[in-house]
Amino acid sequence: MLNLVIALAVQASHRLPPDRWFRELLNSRTAKVLLAKAPQYKQPIVAINGSGHQNSGAASGARDAKTVILDIDQGPAVDAKYHVFDLLEYGKTEEAYAYISTFRDSHPDLDIFIDSTVIDCELLSGHYKEAYADSIRYIRGHTGPGKSIGEDTYLQLSLAAAGLGQIFDGEEEYCAQWLNGDFAEIWNHTRKLGSALKIGRTQEAMLLSTLSAAVSSANQQAYLDLCLKLDPTNDVAGRYLVQFDQWQGRYSHLRRVAAMMLTRSTDEASRSFYRDKVVAVEHLADRPRYRLDRRRPAKP
Repeated sequence: MLNLVIALAVQASHRLPPDRWFRELLNSRTAKVLLAKAPQYKQPIVAINGSGHQNSGAASGARDAKTVILDIDQGPAVDAKYHVFDLLEYGKTEEAYAYISTFRDSHPDLDIFIDSTVIDCELLSGHYKEAYADSIRYIRGHTGPGKSIGEDTYLQLSLAAAGLGQIFDGEEEYCAQWLNGDFAEIWNHTRKLGSALKIGRTQEAMLLSTLSAAVSSANQQAYLDLCLKLDPTNDVAGRYLVQFDQWQGRYSHLRRVAAMMLTRSTDEASRSFYRDKVVAVEHLADRPRYRLDRRRPAKP
């Protein structure tokens, strides 16, 4: 197990940026304009001390003598992220966006701990300009020796750019590659999902990046709901969301989604799938949600 962890860590730290579309997107005029207008939040260099707290700066003892250690209380940021997660879980995307935006403005020193959560809320609420600028800022702030970026960050950037109508050659293929790989591994799904989408290049890129983000994001349900808003007949998103609801014990939500997809689907195999899922949970009440013992969310 230890060897596996080490191998994954090494692989992550040496991950190469995705293809030419990514470089062209970062160097585009739109990207430069958005970056110039984006607010500059404090981005401390983060180290972890023995007590488990994260610190900005570096240096005491063996550390670089030019840096100063500053303790940062992450508690409010952690509580804010949990609160946003709860809001998104109930489909309250605009409320989540408003909350995290206000929190960010009130706590600029904690931005490094909530930046990916902010991007999620921006994307899920349709604020693509803000998500685009923040994604580029995030990527540029997490590149270099000893740093790594998760694949979901590139997918967030792709979704934001596609939402603005800006896509480059190779972008759809990149999203489809990760979607096919992750989806097949997690859901044992054998179809090539990218080949099923033929609805116009910009929306195809949005759907592919949204579905891919749904596979790897903590906000899976919110991204799948967004996908169905973008394409109400998307059978892949419908099946994925219904199975996810069944695993999570959200049977009332499963029944609503399945009933909706039954009215939209023309494929009999898909209609049979949704009918079977409804029958399987017909008399089941939602399972109680497991909640972490945490403090009330920090005020924005």
